[in-house]
Parts: sequence; C-alpha cells; structure tokens
Amino acid sequence: MAHLTGRTLETIRLTPEELQERTQAGESALFLDVRGTVPWQESAEKIRGAIRVDPYRFQIDPSWQRDQLTVLYCTCPSDETSLRLAMEMQEAGFTEVYALHGGYDAWKANGGEVEAK
Repeated sequence: MAHLTGRTLETIRLTPEELQERTQAGESALFLDVRGTVPWQESAEKIRGAIRVDPYRFQIDPSWQRDQLTVLYCTCPSDETSLRLAMEMQEAGFTEVYALHGGYDAWKANGGEVEAK
C-alpha cells in the first residue's frame, strides 16, 4: 500500500456520510469534479458548488487553500482518478485533500446535493 505524508490510500478516501457530517457541521469544502470527458458530458449535474477540472490536464489553482477540506470525485471503478489526483495534491502540500469513496454515484445515492452544470 502506498504511503504519502503518513497517509495510506485507505485514509485518503472519505465516504459520502463522513463528508456530509463535516459539511453539515459547518466546514466548508472545495469540490473538484475530475470525471472523465465522457461521464462529464453525459451528465447534466455535478455536486453542488463543484469546480470542473480536466483530469488529463490537471493543474493546481493557486487560489485553492492548502488547508481547506478538498474533495475530488470521479466515476471510475475504485476511484482511480480522484485518488491519483488527491495524492498529487498531497505531494504539493494540501493537508485536507480526499477522494470521495464511491465517487459521484455514491454521493448522489446518499442524498448529497447536486446542481445542474
């Protein structure tokens, strides 16, 4: 199992339930939609407030706060894209970055808020 800054692939994942607990407690979150081109184009919705980021041309925006709760999500089996990019953000100094376990589909199935793109 890979280790980055003391965290494992398992601890870099956040479940929809854990995320909703944190945001309902008042913690603000930055959502990054890193779904591939086809899933992005085929969907009419995104997680409420999410920023679309091309996973193939991923660049960290200097305005993103490195200590803010940051959650990446995709629709990949096993969350591959969001995990890879979350690890890249960790290496760049982000301390509260996570991949949403189960991605967009798990968020929506758990009653998470979505909005039209």
